[in-house]
Amino acid sequence: MKKTVVFLVLLVFSFSLVWGQTSPISESFTNVPTSSSTSYSTREWTGDDGGTWNATDSRADQSITGLAICIRNGVLTSPNVSGGIGDLTLTTQRAFTGGTGNLTVKVNGSTVGTIPYDATEQTNSISNIDIAGSIVVTIETPGNGDRIIMDDLTWTAYVSTDPTISLSTSTLIGFTYEIGNGPSTEQSFTAQGTNLTANINITPPTNYEISTGSGGSFVDTNPITLNQSEGTVAETTIYVRLKAGLSIADYNNEDITASSTDADNKTVTCSGSVTEELPDIIISEIMQNPDGVLDDNGEWFEIYNAGSTTVNIDGWTISDNGSDNHVIDNGGTLNIDPGDFLVLGNDSNSLTNGNYTCDYEYTGITLSNSDDEIILMDGLTEVDRVEYDGGTNWPDPTGASMVFTGNSNTDNNTGSNWTTATLRQPSYVGTTGDLGSPGSNGDDQSLPVTLSSFSATIQNGTPELYWTTESELENMGWNIYRSEEETGMDNNNYLLLNGDMIPGMGTTSIPTDYSFIDDHPITTAGTYWYWLQSVSYSGELEMFGPISLLFEPGGNGNLPQITELSNNFPNPFNPTTTIKFSIEENETGKLTIYNVSGQKIVQKTYSAGNHIFNWNAEDQASGVYFYKLHTSRYNETRKMILMK
Repeated sequence: MKKTVVFLVLLVFSFSLVWGQTSPISESFTNVPTSSSTSYSTREWTGDDGGTWNATDSRADQSITGLAICIRNGVLTSPNVSGGIGDLTLTTQRAFTGGTGNLTVKVNGSTVGTIPYDATEQTNSISNIDIAGSIVVTIETPGNGDRIIMDDLTWTAYVSTDPTISLSTSTLIGFTYEIGNGPSTEQSFTAQGTNLTANINITPPTNYEISTGSGGSFVDTNPITLNQSEGTVAETTIYVRLKAGLSIADYNNEDITASSTDADNKTVTCSGSVTEELPDIIISEIMQNPDGVLDDNGEWFEIYNAGSTTVNIDGWTISDNGSDNHVIDNGGTLNIDPGDFLVLGNDSNSLTNGNYTCDYEYTGITLSNSDDEIILMDGLTEVDRVEYDGGTNWPDPTGASMVFTGNSNTDNNTGSNWTTATLRQPSYVGTTGDLGSPGSNGDDQSLPVTLSSFSATIQNGTPELYWTTESELENMGWNIYRSEEETGMDNNNYLLLNGDMIPGMGTTSIPTDYSFIDDHPITTAGTYWYWLQSVSYSGELEMFGPISLLFEPGGNGNLPQITELSNNFPNPFNPTTTIKFSIEENETGKLTIYNVSGQKIVQKTYSAGNHIFNWNAEDQASGVYFYKLHTSRYNETRKMILMK
């Protein structure tokens, strides 16, 4: 559901400056305009290599090896050319009467040499100009009235003999992960070298790590050494990621440095962040074109909490890709509970907005009747976005809402996962008017079962499974699967444990606890994996898990066989809350509570077993706190809110 926004304007602009012109250059002046050829004027033409040339105080009736440009007291200017310049060569001859002299050659405004002229045809060169990058060449006459013919101008590309390190980019951005879930996704760049006298060493900054391997082959290496052979290092891919275990913060403008003796250092500047756990909030319904009331009153969109914790959206930003922008200010919290909805609209008065309950009234946001975007941001973190297109791939209704028909595992920014509302649901007051289900799970929607916990333990030598739902939608029932492999469901190597489907609760917003005893014999010690499958009345399937269970026949059934951290209760709280957790046999763990700045408030060490910790936050300020359970094989962080 989440997308990354990429800006190409600067790239396109810079690329357009040198489009079509690259050294070496050869200009014959064949295309010089010959209109009023004997008159002195400014002439502009397309050169042999496609760029635009310019000559001031010039005429076009002279030739040397063919049509040439003749300049009196003016300047010849080349197009902007990439590839630099090495040596330059020009054929000259003075026309008519006059003397001898020199033409001044400049590159990017700096003089690099002179070319002589007299009454005879001559060809001369300036060697070893050696300027890299994009260039503009100008050739200036001495301004003494001599009329100098110029023809067959050429120059070579710049070829460096200096030790050089080349990197494919100077910037990598967007490294991010939620607290406790590092490291970040990898990004990469390439490095190579020419004319080197030593190897290239690539050194990461404090909070990033680098490797020549990717995925499972990623090995943190500091530094990476790229060996040169006869002065050359072949192009090599370097993979980069933000380190695991960092606190919530931005980690911007940190440089990876590539160095080699006698070569200039090159850097890749990395920026990223560690964020709090990203809320599972999705945009689930949009009324962009009401018919029963004016757009100025009847536009709204609905959001749904597909997660397992209450989320406060006060302070979030609503925007689009244009200028629309609104910071949510509810004068306090604006909470959305698990499995619940909020409706945000442009008019909170039910007498004028089409008779629905608006939970929050925004300003500065217009939902276009054609194509538009809705973007939800929590600070600098994008939580969700939809980009509807006015009917190409999305619905384009009038007088009815667009309804998301998927679940929390479905991309809600894909038009095929949306439909047009067909009924006016009871969340709209009255039987006439626009169609939709603002703030409710309408008949056209199929939002998911919300699972808040799923765990397993050994009781008297037998595995037992427990799970809790916060809400269910058309949930006919459950299937439970077991495998000796974590990838068993993908490899079709699993066992269906229940003979008959375990009945679900249909549609409910009331939390429901379930349990199941796995009485299928397990005789081999090891780790086993379990999955839950929700089956809707329409046959749609949603998979949860896997979770793992370490089974040792004859082992201590009184100790937990898995490590698990549960949601605190209550949440939000004031000033006390309860945290339940378990630590599996033969493990020790630490429970840590810290504030949003990463400062530790509480840290306690526990042995294997089931534990309850009651935290009294009477001495702490209102706000967001995090609690983390860490063992050698487990690392889980959850969020809680203290509201005084």
